[in-house]
Amino acid sequence: EAGHASLVVRYRSQVAEFEVSDTGIGIPASDLERIFEPFERGRDPAVRALPGTGLGLTITKLLTQIMGGELLVRSAPREGTTLTCRLLLSEAAHDPAVVDPPRPVRGYTGARRTILLADDDPDHLHLLRDLLTALDFTVVLASNGQSCLELAAVHKPDLVLLDISLPDMTGWQVAQALRRAEEAELGAGPGSEESTRYRLKIIIVSANAHEYRPGGDGASPHDGFIMKPVEFETLLSQTSELLRLQWLYETVPQATITAAETLPEISGASVEHLEALYQLGRIGHVRGIEAKLREIEQQDAATSVLAARLRTLISNFDLKRYMSVLEELRSRG
Repeated sequence: EAGHASLVVRYRSQVAEFEVSDTGIGIPASDLERIFEPFERGRDPAVRALPGTGLGLTITKLLTQIMGGELLVRSAPREGTTLTCRLLLSEAAHDPAVVDPPRPVRGYTGARRTILLADDDPDHLHLLRDLLTALDFTVVLASNGQSCLELAAVHKPDLVLLDISLPDMTGWQVAQALRRAEEAELGAGPGSEESTRYRLKIIIVSANAHEYRPGGDGASPHDGFIMKPVEFETLLSQTSELLRLQWLYETVPQATITAAETLPEISGASVEHLEALYQLGRIGHVRGIEAKLREIEQQDAATSVLAARLRTLISNFDLKRYMSVLEELRSRG
């Protein structure tokens, strides 16, 4: 409720150190080992009242050990906690392969769809609401199982995103109740042919991998399963599949320079600046690149076309193509 948390990263002699510190309530000495066990969050009532599953440190320690590192904890009640992860990470010998990012989705074709989100974590609800509303979905929020059932009866959603851990009932119970309500509307009994043609689609959400059931088999009450924390790309993929949506994508600007032969010739006066532009690009110093381009234009007006093209790439933060252009120009020189 007060104080701060911090992240410090250090790297020396190929040893990386990640240190997370806070000025929180601290951890009793008797709990310092327990906190690394699965689903264990210590015995302090104040901690148990906070949202969380008790898996974060378990996963972190396992991954650290797999990579040959160590995870250390220092803490004292009412003084805060410091966790330090040390890993031997050698420098990259080669540039990693660059993968073009997926095109951002801006909406979908057809009638507007309604999604009901049921979760007792308000931050999770509001995050997903903002993301889905931006794609033109109608989003309805429920903080418990009973309100989910009531809102579903009123709004007739196309999709329910249903957290397993709700305060008044489990997500499985809510899913079963939603199916029974739909069967009553259809006038069909459980397991009948009509009951397998559910209009409503249900995705179960859980942070516990032991709860995983794929669904969508006609016998389960749900159609899909997503692990927390929810990856938005995964959610969009399942949503499009279940609702048979066709996404509309943002228009990606075409590259200003697409082939080496389209590059203009450069004069001898500007050749000396190519190395400076290249080195500035290697460290991603955008402001430095912009200043250098202005300097080149002032000294050699003939470079204005090239400078304008490079400036466009930088303004789009397309450093990969910026560097490829400079590499081609340097090879000519």
